[in-house]
Amino acid sequence: MTIRSSLKGLRKVLPGLMILGLASLPSVTWAGDGFSEESIAGTWAFSADGSVLPPAFPTITPIALIGVATFEEDGSCSLKDILNIGGTKTVVTSLTCNFTVDADGTGSIVADSGGNFGPDTLSIVIVDNDEILVLRTDFIVASGSFKRRADTNEDDDDD
Repeated sequence: MTIRSSLKGLRKVLPGLMILGLASLPSVTWAGDGFSEESIAGTWAFSADGSVLPPAFPTITPIALIGVATFEEDGSCSLKDILNIGGTKTVVTSLTCNFTVDADGTGSIVADSGGNFGPDTLSIVIVDNDEILVLRTDFIVASGSFKRRADTNEDDDDD
């Protein structure tokens, strides 16, 4: 048997093997179904870093922040940020804050602290019960994550 005839035989059975192989894979499910505002209710610590872009600052300026967020089941929230913008520390607390969560685990947060930067509009993706990814893309380009605070994790029962 030559290599050429072996390849011909393989070409004949390969499609059937591929179908059998694909049939044996576990079924694919798209990102979560059934997420809601209740999914992230509780207190979270967060951090992010990125850049502030002109015209907010004359030149591209680095930004880093950490903070605490509290999300309520009714879609309201509060944020307290400790920011470092170009080497200057600022503490910011939201005056208003609301969020939404879609069934697929994506959503948004809109928080206004009354400052010069206007409302913060953030895109979020729920990773699991303990982590949320976050992205801001306006004149501040930053990404980071929220981690559920251990002392507020409702899944940890001490009973």
